[in-house]
Amino acid sequence: MFNKLKNAYLTIRFQHCTKNLLVFLPVMASHNFEYYFLKISFLCFLCMTAITFGTYFFNDIVDINHDRAHPLKKYRPIAAGTLKILEGFIIGAFLVLMSLGFSMLINIKLFFTLCAYLIISIIYSLFLKKIIWLDAAVLSSLFAIRIIVGNFGTEIPLSFWLLGFAVPLFFALALIKRLAEIINIDEISKLIGRGYRSRDKLIVNRVAMFSSAICIVILLLYSFSESATKLYSSNILVSFVSLVIAFWLYRIISITNLGQMKYDPVLFALTDKISYIYGIVVIILLYLAKVI
Repeated sequence: MFNKLKNAYLTIRFQHCTKNLLVFLPVMASHNFEYYFLKISFLCFLCMTAITFGTYFFNDIVDINHDRAHPLKKYRPIAAGTLKILEGFIIGAFLVLMSLGFSMLINIKLFFTLCAYLIISIIYSLFLKKIIWLDAAVLSSLFAIRIIVGNFGTEIPLSFWLLGFAVPLFFALALIKRLAEIINIDEISKLIGRGYRSRDKLIVNRVAMFSSAICIVILLLYSFSESATKLYSSNILVSFVSLVIAFWLYRIISITNLGQMKYDPVLFALTDKISYIYGIVVIILLYLAKVI
């Protein structure tokens, strides 16, 4: 029994639940820190976490053959055979149904948003992850849906500035993840279960940089918009945030090109002390922009 629980825990990739903290962004971006909004955001976080954990089981079942040929993913419980396919399906289905059922108690918009996340995730696992560029676009949309979950759960209006910044940022991070994988394959190989080859390194790198530049420009434009003026006293300090994020993205891309990035830049940032320093600087700038 203990081994079954251990294998289930390894399959859900618990460290990835940090990505679901994006559901708190609408509350943070709108400065609605009242107890009600924080409580609903936390409940949305639980729903989002349960459904993402569930989709990991389905993804590992669909990718079982590809994972067995992957140097790292072959150790995942379903690929390694330590967790049976039927067991994984049952656990995954339970998590998904629990998430959807609980979301209906919050509101119907949240329920349908989570349904959209589930459908896109399944289609991605079955087909879209094999299509170059489209796979990164879908990954960025799944990140954006996490933000929308926070919006619909709390009923805070959607911020198109926030989504306009987030989508190209997530697209860039998805491409950086692919770039890291490309760098770790030999010259003639093709990424297992993906459409990328080693010769795509240059174009993927350039598009990642271009997408990074777009999100920085959008953030800079927001800094001097009417929306920002309503929330902050100093537009100049808000604009400095775009500079900090630009330096962080440049550093992440540089580390990836040097072959020092494992596979996921988001998880890398969570273990990178310098990334935390960048994050603290952003928080300080936004705080000062609010109170000055």
